[in-house]
Order: sequence, then structure tokens, then C-alpha cells
Amino acid sequence: MAWVVLIEEGVGWGDGMHWGLYRSTHLFNSRDEARAEAVRLTRDHTPEHPWTEKGRTAFRVSEDSFVVSVAGAASDHHFRLTVAEEVVPGTGEPSGDVIQEPEERSSGVVPRGNRGAGWR
Repeated sequence: MAWVVLIEEGVGWGDGMHWGLYRSTHLFNSRDEARAEAVRLTRDHTPEHPWTEKGRTAFRVSEDSFVVSVAGAASDHHFRLTVAEEVVPGTGEPSGDVIQEPEERSSGVVPRGNRGAGWR
């Protein structure tokens, strides 16, 4: 089984702003490891918006989901973190991907400027 932390946030600017879906840069062998990463990301994830953060408030929606409100200098934004198991499309069966050894963890966030459409 492969567990991930999905990150949903507003990306782009002006009329091109939309809700983007990404996953953390790490895969996890257990749900508990992914949950711990989601908790860490409530503090450490740097969303695309706002550019200048003044503060944040995190909300646990369920055991596997958080919403983080980020106050900016000019406007407020939010992002969502969800712990999910990767499955085979159409079957719901686990993907079978298992990590043999824990990855070296850097910040675990998708760097600003590398947030195009699709997975990272």
C-alpha cells in the first residue's frame, strides 16, 4: 500500500486562478506516517497564495483531513490536506506500491514555481 498526503490549494493568478491538486513529495508505507506528515504540513506547507503570510489557523476536519486558513498581507486563502491511499482506478484495490526504505525527508512541500498542472 502507498499512502500520500494530497494538497489542494488555489493556484494561478487573476482570471486563471483555479483549485489545484498535488500530492506531497513523499509516499508512506502506513496511514499513521502519512497522518503525521499531514499534521506537519499544516505548519510547514507554503501555499502559492498568499505571497506574504501573516499567520495561519489549522482545522482538523477528520482523522485524515485538515483545512488551513492562511492570512496574508492583502487577502486570506486556504488549503486542504488529505491523507489518501493510492488505489488502482476502477477497482478501489491498493496500488501495491510499497516503499522499501523510508525516504530522506526534506521539507516535503512542492516548491513555488514548480506547481504546474498534475502531480508533483
